[in-house]
Amino acid sequence: MSAATLILIAEDSRVQSVVLQHLLERAGYQVTAAINGSEAISAARSKKPALVISDIEMPVMDGYQMCAALKKEAALADVPVMLLTGLSDPADVMRGVEAGADYYLIKPYNPEYLLTWVKSVLARPTAAPEAQPPIEVFSDSQRYSVTADRRQILNLLLSTYSNAVQRNTELIESQSQLKHANGELVEQAEQLRQSQQKLQQQNEKLEELARSEREAHEALKKAQVQIIQTEKLAGLGQTAAGVAHEINNPLSFVGNNMAVLQRDIKLIGQMLELYKNAEPSFESRAELIDPIRELDAEMDLKYTLNNLNDILTRSRDGVRRIQDIVAGLRDFARLDESDFGPADLNAGVESTVNIMLHKAKLKNVRIESRTEKLPPVTCHPAKINQVVMNLLSNAIDASHENGTITVRTFTEGPNAVIEVTDTGVGIDPSIRERIFDPFFTTKPIGQGTGLGLSISYGIVHEHGGKIDVESSPGAGARFRVTLPINPPGPAAT
Repeated sequence: MSAATLILIAEDSRVQSVVLQHLLERAGYQVTAAINGSEAISAARSKKPALVISDIEMPVMDGYQMCAALKKEAALADVPVMLLTGLSDPADVMRGVEAGADYYLIKPYNPEYLLTWVKSVLARPTAAPEAQPPIEVFSDSQRYSVTADRRQILNLLLSTYSNAVQRNTELIESQSQLKHANGELVEQAEQLRQSQQKLQQQNEKLEELARSEREAHEALKKAQVQIIQTEKLAGLGQTAAGVAHEINNPLSFVGNNMAVLQRDIKLIGQMLELYKNAEPSFESRAELIDPIRELDAEMDLKYTLNNLNDILTRSRDGVRRIQDIVAGLRDFARLDESDFGPADLNAGVESTVNIMLHKAKLKNVRIESRTEKLPPVTCHPAKINQVVMNLLSNAIDASHENGTITVRTFTEGPNAVIEVTDTGVGIDPSIRERIFDPFFTTKPIGQGTGLGLSISYGIVHEHGGKIDVESSPGAGARFRVTLPINPPGPAAT
């Protein structure tokens, strides 16, 4: 592009000057910038521009003053001046006419509109305005002295009118956009209203679902309690025959011993009666002493007395065994789930072992109990007893004949530990991860509910503990229950 296309910018705003300069340079023009009217005149004298684009409000010398000064210099009078202003009062237009300005452009301007005007102005032939005698013009009671020729006035008025048309077009377009946007807003408002209505309906459904979930949760808790009790009763049912046998054996023993005791006591009574009757005439009455001697020989008084003492001792042991079994049943079968507090864990383990002894004896399985001294453990004793029973029952089922089950209790840091170890068939790795799943069982149909380990897992979890298993096929299994001695909060019910 030739040097004739140099454009001089007069703008005190650094930001606006850079924006305008960048716009013009992108359009292919050469640009020089000044920060006020005085500096712009110096720049124009140094290198004559093809067009001056000037702001109006500037320090030192404003746009009107700069325009008037340029038009008075013969070498610069033919340079067209385009004033950029944010002012829109008719008086501003008259001041531009008075200063000899050629074109007006109102800020903020449309960049494409400005470039169109710049191109149009530069395409027109330039000539110094013809000298005209001053014309006095009155506008809004204000007097202006206009020396511009008709061409300048016409260009200025046309640019002003063009600005008005451009602004009107922009306003119409904005109004159309606003109308369209308003329509979209109305549509969006309707969509929002419908969305809010749907949201409210969804909230109501969520509240209903939450209510149903709470009810289902309560029902599930009740069902869980019922399942636990059912499993407990099932466990008791499985051991009922054995418990009856355990009780019947000592009872039968006691009954038999009591029969012998009754017979011997009767004989002793008869003998003592005979001795009593024979005492006054022991020496003179052979008919009395002979039956006594015969009875004495028959009963062997020394043996009878010794046997009597032995029988009584064994009878007491049998009764004590019955008491232990009954106490074990009572401790195991406590159903008071609110009984949460410090408990003797070893006592619960021992009572559960007593209950399971008969089932173990049926397979010739020995149960060894190795309990260490434990502090009171805060728990639901009946629930922990059920866990031990489930583990023992599974261990017996998995044991070979003449196998051994070891039950250990000990402390480990802040925890109490119960270990049940058997020498049975072990657990296949492919099912080890599933043994705590509800209703999972490897036993034949009718021989297990598949709930024992699942319920045990839940009980231990409720106590803030954990249950682990170590096993290999053919090498037995070790179940390890870890319980906090003093859990941080109340156990779940």
